[in-house]
Amino acid sequence: MAQSFNGVGNIVGPLILGQILGTTIAPGQPGFEEAKTQFLSETRTIYIVIGVVILLVLAVFVFFKLPTPPGDAEEQASGHSNGETFATLLKRPYFTLGIIAEFIFIGLQVAGMAMFSAYALKHWGAGITAGLAATMLSVLSLLFTLGRFITTPLMTKFDPAKILGVYMTISAVLMFIVFLGLGKFSVIAFMVAYLFISIGYPTIFSLTLKGIKGSGAKTGSSALVMSIVGAALIPLLLGVIQDAAGIEIAVLVMVPFFLFIAWYAFWGSKIGLKEGK
Repeated sequence: MAQSFNGVGNIVGPLILGQILGTTIAPGQPGFEEAKTQFLSETRTIYIVIGVVILLVLAVFVFFKLPTPPGDAEEQASGHSNGETFATLLKRPYFTLGIIAEFIFIGLQVAGMAMFSAYALKHWGAGITAGLAATMLSVLSLLFTLGRFITTPLMTKFDPAKILGVYMTISAVLMFIVFLGLGKFSVIAFMVAYLFISIGYPTIFSLTLKGIKGSGAKTGSSALVMSIVGAALIPLLLGVIQDAAGIEIAVLVMVPFFLFIAWYAFWGSKIGLKEGK
């Protein structure tokens, strides 16, 4: 549920920023210098507010006791660690595969959002503008957020791994439709895909840490957080492919990656899990 509010920020943040900054004026147009001065002043205010909010969040972490991983209290009481290190965690196949899946997933999520506007401008057809493409991107973000809020209660009734597997399979099918370049239909498929892509990060995170307790859970969590470097590397790779072969081929490359994550959800997340409990 906590991860669901990440999507809310994707929608609300740009809307608030747009209201604060107002209308942009192109260089050379009347009023540009005045608008530039106002923009810099208002931007400085925004960053001051962000800094204050970060300090308040820091205060929460300092002064309030936060939940600890399962087994952490027992370790502290006994004074002994369970001996789990990153190297020993890598001996659990489901953990290693989970790190890879998270690395790939976060890269796909970011790359898709980065490519969407260019794809919509190319394939929507008559009437498309940069402004309309930006609005469609906001709809995509809204679907992403709704996907998390809708699916969270379902995970209390159904196996999260199976839900993830089904969602990633659907995402792969939808992205293949995007590759086909079927005009408006493919653009809509691109947006709808994010309804199912939405649950990937938090669900892979929890599956990767299943059966890991105490200090091992802290180490594993740190490794998973670092796997978001995929958000920097995979979009770069897909960008190179897009420049060389076209945006459709870059989208096609994403399909087997989604299928790998589906495989991890259905089967990979269980390899070695019994031994790890």
